[in-house]
Amino acid sequence: LELTKLKDIIYEVDENAFITINDVHDVFGGQFGKKSIH
Repeated sequence: LELTKLKDIIYEVDENAFITINDVHDVFGGQFGKKSIH
């Protein structure tokens, strides 16, 4: 549902937009930390 909404917003701005979506397992650098989901 969130992805569909995001794509709709992007295409409202630019109907020729090229979108790449990837799963992310690790993020390095910056102020990223592991958060508990429970």
